[in-house]
Amino acid sequence: MMRGMATSGDFDGQQFAEQEVAAKVVEQYDVAHARVFYRYVMGGGGLDIHYGVFRSADDGVYAASKETNARLLTALEWMRPNAMNEAEAHALGVGARNEVRLLDFNLGLPREWAGRFSHVVSCEVLCHAASKPSLLAELFACLEPGGALAFTDIMGADGADEKALKDFTDRNATTRMARPAEYRAMLAAAGFADVSFVDLSGHLATYFEKMVAQIHAHRADMLGEGVPAEYLDKWLGSLTQRVNVQRAHAVFAWGIFMCRKPGPLY
Repeated sequence: MMRGMATSGDFDGQQFAEQEVAAKVVEQYDVAHARVFYRYVMGGGGLDIHYGVFRSADDGVYAASKETNARLLTALEWMRPNAMNEAEAHALGVGARNEVRLLDFNLGLPREWAGRFSHVVSCEVLCHAASKPSLLAELFACLEPGGALAFTDIMGADGADEKALKDFTDRNATTRMARPAEYRAMLAAAGFADVSFVDLSGHLATYFEKMVAQIHAHRADMLGEGVPAEYLDKWLGSLTQRVNVQRAHAVFAWGIFMCRKPGPLY
């Protein structure tokens, strides 16, 4: 039983079909020890489990992930100003306006969301989509005319061989990893305008290194909270390899995409 828990989310040598990737995403994240691991190693003690932007060499993964949040929201603002909405939300209080829905986006988004949203933001999610073109079309349909989409995603670099990305696909529930040029084409095909990409790939190797450091610094803490040693050891080996391949070959890409649904800017 313990061995099954320890290897949950280990996908060595696999890349998933569209029909099975959603179940594998649940396997990867919806386990108690996995949530502990991501909180310590990718979130630096916080709940932002995504890659980050470093303003100095002394920044840790927590500070870097918060910087990503700030830049992502700025990118959303560039596409369609929303300061008035933010001010109104602060004035009214956000608690009553906050709604959480647990859905499998591979099955399509609710029809009642069509044209409902002025802004959509996503952080490190689309890599798990069964069909990225289909999901982008769904997001386009959810936006009102003029609505803005901003998102980050971990990708393969343009021209990267899929075999060079094996370290990532062995540890994450994915189909084929996208490339920046492919996302630009998919966004245009979905109907989005003003498509742009801020390339922040240079931060990835540092973030991978900081994740390795988090494992060493908090190994005892994570073991104490129920993370199996085998799980930590596999991640340590995987991330160490990821640092080396990124430093040597820059096969992974990451950054912020911004675009708008055609329509009024204000």
